[in-house]
Amino acid sequence: MWQLFGFPECSSLASGGGISRDCEWVECQLLDSESDGGEMREPVMVADKDPTEGLKNAAASLPNVVSGTSCNQTSYKAGKKAFLYVGPGAKGIGYKAMFKLEASLAEAKDLASREPKRYEVGTGNWVTVRFSVEDPLPKKIWSRWLKESHAVAAPK
Repeated sequence: MWQLFGFPECSSLASGGGISRDCEWVECQLLDSESDGGEMREPVMVADKDPTEGLKNAAASLPNVVSGTSCNQTSYKAGKKAFLYVGPGAKGIGYKAMFKLEASLAEAKDLASREPKRYEVGTGNWVTVRFSVEDPLPKKIWSRWLKESHAVAAPK
């Protein structure tokens, strides 16, 4: 039987409580009393910070925004028009965000030509960005693109 000890976060995991949304890297030492004779194991990473959280919170705080779910993505609408989709990447690898751009479209195309696996400009001016915990989407980009995407979709 595994016993978790040393960190308060571990007790909620052991009791099936899951990981809180604001949980960052949590190191828990494990004791396997049956198979290892009680030997200590190396600390393991139990959870990591969700790199989409700041973007989602910022989107939800914009005026007249409604959030929902589209497939496995969190969607954000201003009025009846979507302006952001964010969630897990393809096949559960990493994360992705999709912004509806106009003024920053040239910048997005330039980024896509330099980093085609990370940035993609699709039809209807939708720009997809792929990122991970280790390589998050830069805030200076997503904060500008979020405001622009919201303005594009907001009722006039």
